[in-house]
Parts: sequence; C-alpha cells; structure tokens
Amino acid sequence: MIHRLNPRIVGAGIIGVALVFGAWVLNSLQAAPISPEAALSVATVPAPARAAIAVTDSDRDGVEDWREPLLTAEPVILNTTTATYTRTDTVTERVGITLMENYFLAKSTGKPLADVNETIAKQAFDQALTTVSDTPYSNLDLIILPDDAPDTIRTYVNAVALTLENNDVPGLLHNVRAFEQAFLQQDEKAKKQLVAIAAMYQQNCIDLLALPVPSTVRSEHLSLVNTMCSMSKNLTSMVNSSEDPALALLRLKRYEDDEAALAQAMIMFSDMVKRQTFSLNTNDPASMFLNFGSPINQ
Repeated sequence: MIHRLNPRIVGAGIIGVALVFGAWVLNSLQAAPISPEAALSVATVPAPARAAIAVTDSDRDGVEDWREPLLTAEPVILNTTTATYTRTDTVTERVGITLMENYFLAKSTGKPLADVNETIAKQAFDQALTTVSDTPYSNLDLIILPDDAPDTIRTYVNAVALTLENNDVPGLLHNVRAFEQAFLQQDEKAKKQLVAIAAMYQQNCIDLLALPVPSTVRSEHLSLVNTMCSMSKNLTSMVNSSEDPALALLRLKRYEDDEAALAQAMIMFSDMVKRQTFSLNTNDPASMFLNFGSPINQ
C-alpha cells in the first residue's frame, strides 16, 4: 500500500527552503562593515621624483644660465617723487575741511546730528575767523622822531594830510554800496570802483607807515595805519569773493567794526591836531582836520 504525502506538508517545506535561500542571498550581498580605524586612514600616494635644475654658468659672469633671460641691460629708474598733502590756502576750503571733521567727530559720539548741526557750522566759522585776524603794527614798525617841537609836529600833520589827499580818488561810491552793486547786481563798473577803494586804503597804509612820526603822536598814527590796512584787506577780500567766498563773508562781517574804528581814528587824529599850540592856515593841508567831525561835514 503506497502512502501519499500530505500536500500541506510539501508546500510548507518548499516555502521554508525558499526563505532560507533568500536569507543567504541577502546576507552575501550586504557590504562588510567599515571599522573606525579604516575610516580614518588616508591613502598616501608617493610624490613623483623631482628633477633638480642644473645650476650652470656658461659665460662665468656670476649669473646662472637660467637667470640670464630675466636680466636686462637697461637701467631701472625708480620714480622717487612722492605726492604730499598740501593744506589748502583758501579760507573756504579750510572751512569745508573743518566742517567735515567736526561732522564726523559729532557723528562718532552718537548724538543726533539734528542737535549739533548748527553748532558744527558755528565752530567751523569761528575757527576760520581766527585765521583772518590782522596782526596790528606796533611802535617797533614806526620811524620815531626824537624831536617833538611844534614845527616838527606841524610838518608831520601836513604830511599825513597830504598823503590822504594824494591817494584820494574822487567820485568813488561808498564801500558797501560798491560791493552790493558789483556782486549783487553784477555791475562791472562798481567792481572796478571797489578795486580802486581797496587800493586807496592800501596805499594810505603803506605811505603812512613810511612817514617819520613824532613820539608824542605815535598812538594816533598807529590807529590810522592799522585801520587803513584792515579796511584794505576787507575790501580786497570782497573783490576776490568769487575765489574765496568764505573769506569775503568773514571780512564783510567785521567790515562794520573796522569802518567804525577808522572813523574813530580820524577823530582822534583831528583832536590831536586841534590840541597843538601852533596855528594852521588855509594853505596847510592839515587844516582839513580842523573841521573834521563838525556838524557841517557830518
């Protein structure tokens, strides 16, 4: 009697064999694990052998052959001229530099610029104003006469009056009026008159400084000299306002004070002439000082 195998048993056996075979295949395909030592190792490739350059000097001039093509027979001339910073000459440029320096300095403090803008501008102009201050002449710049006799003083005051008369230019506009017409109205004729006024003050300054002065009147003389020189510088700066507008502005700012100082110097000189013991007649140029400041001529 032949026994038949149970189909379920046969199927289970086939499935078991298949699972075992599949596990074996997957295990064989899995990569071998890499050890930490193997992962950190770096493969080194030996560098190729170097061929040394032959150091030869065929012409025996002390220069190796490989350097010969790099040399030149032409002399190497180095330009030794170096550019140096030159501080600007005009007041306008100096004001601009100071303004920017003060701006960045204020900005570095962290303060709101709206609070310091006006202060920055004022400081820049105040600093520039110190650069246009005039150095007054002193007694050391004068030719002092040891003789204070009345005739000596009479000769001196006549010489002063003659200097002012000779340098006077009739028909000139008033200083500030000439400035307004010259630059606000672009009047070339007024500009020429402003140049003539500045030249007149400058010549008075030069001529008065060259006059011998009696020692008792040197104070009055210095006042005339210094105020004439200041007025000349003020008006010259106004003439050159297109070249240095900040300087012209600063000079215009002090012009009124200098003009008042000149008027006071003329009054002091006139009072000095009136105090003298000698008398002046109409032929004396200094007689102009006798009526100076009177209601008729004001």
